[in-house]
Amino acid sequence: MLDMEQSFSNNSPSFPSAFRNCIPRHMKTYGCVCISPNSRFLVVRGSLGNCKYSLPKGHMESNETDIQCALRELYEETSIRPTVNYSFFTKFKLRNKKSIGGYFVFFLPNEPLPHPIDRDEIDDAMWLSLDELNALDSQQCNVDLNQFRRWIKTQVLQSIQEEINATNDTNMD
Repeated sequence: MLDMEQSFSNNSPSFPSAFRNCIPRHMKTYGCVCISPNSRFLVVRGSLGNCKYSLPKGHMESNETDIQCALRELYEETSIRPTVNYSFFTKFKLRNKKSIGGYFVFFLPNEPLPHPIDRDEIDDAMWLSLDELNALDSQQCNVDLNQFRRWIKTQVLQSIQEEINATNDTNMD
């Protein structure tokens, strides 16, 4: 099985530019990308409007830090509280370089069962494999999740190619 955490740590993540388009320009938004030991991703499905799938995230309140916002939103949308520190953080910025938010990436030691607390905004939360994530129709996903799906495919393909190259190098010796 591909080591997802190793895949991320070997490649300095540069999240897609479209992540900057998923929120109102004047509000900061923070969220979490949670990855289980089974290389599954935590996603939520909204209950408002078109009920699209997305990564857990939300708007920062005036008394919060960026990580507090991300963890509060993760808890409200999934009832999950990570027991580990985040592995890395990526910002999304506007063209004028003003930061408008970002995602904290967590490699969780287990796969806790998600239960949305805020049912006004979130209808469901679930763990999806990369295949299941990619099987979602792009119309079912919001902009940031569609961009994340494209980005993660690139990361995984790079890691697979590196493993193939390393195996080939070993076999040639």
